[in-house]
Amino acid sequence: MYYGIRYSFIIVIALTICAEIRAEEAAPLSPEEYKMLTYFYQYDKNPDMEVKVVQKNEYEDHFREKIVFRSFRGDWVNGYIGIPKEGTAPYPCVLILHGTESYSAAWWDQGDPGSYNILHNYIQSGFAVLALDAQYHGERNVNSNFDNIMEIYREERWSQIRLLNTNTITDYLQALDYLETRPQIDSLRIGAHGYSMGGMMAFLIAALDTRIKVCATCAAPTWTYPAVIWSPYFFAHAVDDCAILMLAGKKDTICSIEEVQKTYSLIPSATKEIKIYNSGHDLPREYEKKAHDWIKKHLK
Repeated sequence: MYYGIRYSFIIVIALTICAEIRAEEAAPLSPEEYKMLTYFYQYDKNPDMEVKVVQKNEYEDHFREKIVFRSFRGDWVNGYIGIPKEGTAPYPCVLILHGTESYSAAWWDQGDPGSYNILHNYIQSGFAVLALDAQYHGERNVNSNFDNIMEIYREERWSQIRLLNTNTITDYLQALDYLETRPQIDSLRIGAHGYSMGGMMAFLIAALDTRIKVCATCAAPTWTYPAVIWSPYFFAHAVDDCAILMLAGKKDTICSIEEVQKTYSLIPSATKEIKIYNSGHDLPREYEKKAHDWIKKHLK
């Protein structure tokens, strides 16, 4: 996935923030502390969840629906579902989570070859896909009064940054509820694939919900300092029933490789793998196949 110049700005901001709050490394959470942390991600399930299909498109190899649903908070969440034309329903489904400053429709953007290839490789392998706009991203930028997400980071608006993470993750948990109502989707075969911020969120979703059977996290920050309670480091011990792959860059300046390895070491799942590339935050294109093959192996 190509990120270009915009990620240089993200790296600079991340380094500035990290330098200020990385005063010490936190110990893994006790069971009681972890239980308290999960309260941020609890929501009231609604069997009559309000969902609308507001747009339908047909492509060469799949159908795409734009969906909106009302979150348990009362706001609207938007995203897309892609359903393969080939094969037989119900299809296994992959949640694909975008990174900072991106948005759900970018997976269908041929101008972004990395995102486009990832989505279409899943479609052509017989997977349905679901992608949402993260809070404050894409069409949901209205929820931050149209402030750019990087302004929120630069100004260290920690309450908004926390809500970016907790809201988006609970949105995906609600989306899992919705997928269970779709006859085209095999709700017993659901995976998650995320890059950077999306990788971090995919990790947490896998830790919080056993409906995620396989997960590929790509360049996901796994900070070990106590100020960032939404880091995978604090959730790793809960990934015990999911096949998880962690892909990371040895020279990533957003998160150290030592933090990635510490997080990986805490994962109890019997099916896990880590691969470290000689790269920075922008992983080499070969990572796309590695993540795809992992999902395919453990979800088909």
